[in-house]
Amino acid sequence: MRTFRSSSSQRPLAVRSTLLAVGVALAASALASTLFTVALHDTVGSGLVTFAIFGGLAALSAGVRAWELASLRG
Repeated sequence: MRTFRSSSSQRPLAVRSTLLAVGVALAASALASTLFTVALHDTVGSGLVTFAIFGGLAALSAGVRAWELASLRG
C-alpha cells in the first residue's frame, strides 16, 4: 500500500524550500511595504497593516507553491 506522505528523506527538502520561499516573500514584502509607506508619507501603523496583509498573502502563496514544487520532485 502506498502512503500519501513523501519519504522522510524528501521532507527536509520540502521544508527547507518552503521556508526559503516564505522568507524571500516576507523580505520582499517588507521592502515594498516600507518603500510604499515612505513614498506616500504614511504612518508606521498603516505600513505595518500593509505588510501584514500583503506579506501574509505573499508568504502563503509562495509557501504553498514551494511545497507543491518540492512534492513534484519526489
